Amino acid sequence: MLRLAVGIQRRSLFGSLPCSSQQDHYKVLGLAQSATQKEIKSAYYKLSKQHHPDTNPENKEDAAKKFHQVAMAYEVLSSEDKRKAYDTTRITTSPMPGDASFSNRYRRRSATKQYTDIDIDYKDFEHFQRSTRRRPQYHSHFDMPNEFYAEFGGFKKRVFKSEYEAAQEKHGSMYKDGRAAQREMEELRRQVEREQAAQQARYPIPTFEQMMREKRAKEANEAKQYMAGMFVTAIVAGFLTVLLTR
Repeated sequence: MLRLAVGIQRRSLFGSLPCSSQQDHYKVLGLAQSATQKEIKSAYYKLSKQHHPDTNPENKEDAAKKFHQVAMAYEVLSSEDKRKAYDTTRITTSPMPGDASFSNRYRRRSATKQYTDIDIDYKDFEHFQRSTRRRPQYHSHFDMPNEFYAEFGGFKKRVFKSEYEAAQEKHGSMYKDGRAAQREMEELRRQVEREQAAQQARYPIPTFEQMMREKRAKEANEAKQYMAGMFVTAIVAGFLTVLLTR
């Protein structure tokens, strides 16, 4: 008798990894990942003006949602530390670039086996494998069929139950009445609304006039700094000219 290791394949866990639900801040601002701070700032001013509720009186609700997305993206990407952390998380949670079938190939290759020793004759087992390959076998259970045990010694009939069917039965018995699922969905909807309200409270929408005043003040400050720099440069250049003409 030859001790043969019979493997039962199980599905890889790679295919069930959850996806990131965060928004793509670069996509929201319409920028590439290599965008500079100047490009990020310019895109923020443009999109915040475009999606501000005051400039969209016909559709204020959708405009407010888009404005909050733009504000969130700018808050992350305008900070070097937050942007670095976001880029690191974005790279580690994204699939391998340039290979759309990577997960499918990995799932096929990473099928693992759990081994159980069974004292059987190798020739009988090989004959059983050839006979089962000739025609498709359809069983309601995922474990070894009863024909396998009947072929090798007439083992005591074993009863197997599908894990999928057990999960279905368990899921079907979660609710005592038909309204329980509806109440659960209503509670979930209210929770989502509370989270959205908290998010809007965190990122309040400034008025359009306030945004324009801040922009004009910033531009005036930058102009002053530029003129001061030009004045200092002119003084230094005049001083050097006097020294060279002596």
